[in-house]
Amino acid sequence: MPRRLMYRIAILVYGYPRNFENMAQPHVLITGINGYIGRYLLNYLPSTIRLSGTVRAPFDQSRIGLPESLPVYPLNLEDEMDSTLSQVEPDIIIHTAALANLAMCEKNPELADTVNTQATAALARWCARRRIRLVYLSTDIVFSGKEPPYAESDEPNPINIYGYSKWQGEVAVLSQLNDAVVLRIALALGRGLGGRRNFIDWFLDKINSRETIPLFQDEVRTPTEVSSVGETIWQIALSKETGIMHLCGQERINRLKLGQLLCNHLGYGHELLQPVSVHSMTDYPRPLDVSLSSTRQLKGQPLLILGISQMLDAIIPKNN
Repeated sequence: MPRRLMYRIAILVYGYPRNFENMAQPHVLITGINGYIGRYLLNYLPSTIRLSGTVRAPFDQSRIGLPESLPVYPLNLEDEMDSTLSQVEPDIIIHTAALANLAMCEKNPELADTVNTQATAALARWCARRRIRLVYLSTDIVFSGKEPPYAESDEPNPINIYGYSKWQGEVAVLSQLNDAVVLRIALALGRGLGGRRNFIDWFLDKINSRETIPLFQDEVRTPTEVSSVGETIWQIALSKETGIMHLCGQERINRLKLGQLLCNHLGYGHELLQPVSVHSMTDYPRPLDVSLSSTRQLKGQPLLILGISQMLDAIIPKNN
């Protein structure tokens, strides 16, 4: 079903979006608040927000590094969610929780469908019944990589289980909610928080221990800096924007070139960097070029995030 038609049907059924920009203290629930993006959202929490979060059960709030004053609820996306969500009564939900490991999704397609698609659809239905705004974090991996760069209007054509499950989550959200935003996020670069580790932490470990660093020379993306992503998500969540938006940097770059930029920034040579192919390092389909472009505006201005060449010190301060 065309997106414009889905949007019109949602308006007829659920009414027009509410205005959160003028709400005194909206209550925001972040699913997966202990995850990579969730923790950066917590770091850049606007002062006007009442916040709560969900974490996969079981958990010890002090051990996962979340403030004791933060209301946190157990929520496993494989399970029924209504009873947990009904305790919270948020105005806005930012849905960051997902099964995001591409290899794990390929090995467990049913789990990927349950967590990334079916749970998202259930969350969208719950939000629709209560007129709650939903901000769904998706990915550039919904595209095949064969016809880049991709704008918001381009039709997804995923080639792996993770991309397909996230795309189906998009469809579920947009077909049921007129007040929802789907944010496709490119590779978001920064240090992991709260014990979480990612590409940048792995890269620093390798270079500091003088180990060889294999990097894809044939995978192209439009990376972003994660703090900028976190701040922009808050701006969008509290705005009137709806539909699909791309959060991407302004540079198309492969992992090898990214490694070279990081080495230059930190004062290292390139001798540890080993060019490799996606096809030699993975046993599942992985799109080669999912470069995104942003055609949307936010509060009347183009939605632009600086490219990584301009954000290297934010990604890795030189004292690291």
